Amino acid sequence: MSNLCRLTLVLALQAAAWAQIGTSTLTGRVTDTTGAVLSGATVTVVQQTTNFTYNAATNAEGLFRILSLQPGRYRVSVEA
Repeated sequence: MSNLCRLTLVLALQAAAWAQIGTSTLTGRVTDTTGAVLSGATVTVVQQTTNFTYNAATNAEGLFRILSLQPGRYRVSVEA
């Protein structure tokens, strides 16, 4: 098998594996009522069917990211 065919096969298998992940990422920015960013706020995401909880803290720019969310309904809350 030539090197080009091997590379193509590996890339095709990797693409198929990535397509199987089935998770999402939630990102956002937390601000107060005046529009000022809130750093250090705790963002909590709870999957409603399992009650599994994900937590993240906002950075200095008020940004947060929660990875690997399974499909489903979630409740999101923020505590500053």
